[in-house]
Amino acid sequence: MESKEIKIVRAFNNAINEGNVDRLYNLMTKDHTFIDSRGSVVSGAKEMIEGWKGFFRMFPDYKNNFQ
Repeated sequence: MESKEIKIVRAFNNAINEGNVDRLYNLMTKDHTFIDSRGSVVSGAKEMIEGWKGFFRMFPDYKNNFQ
């Protein structure tokens, strides 16, 4: 049986792999904080959705593959 946390990670990954910004928005808390590999911070679900939209425009075929 999967834990709640694993189910959330899988849901995020599926939404990313599908490029589904609506589902990503629904999975994020209102005070969601994203920190990229350079240390840049985006706070807030609404602000992060704009980031995801830009990401999917730049990388339309992006897929995560977790094992």
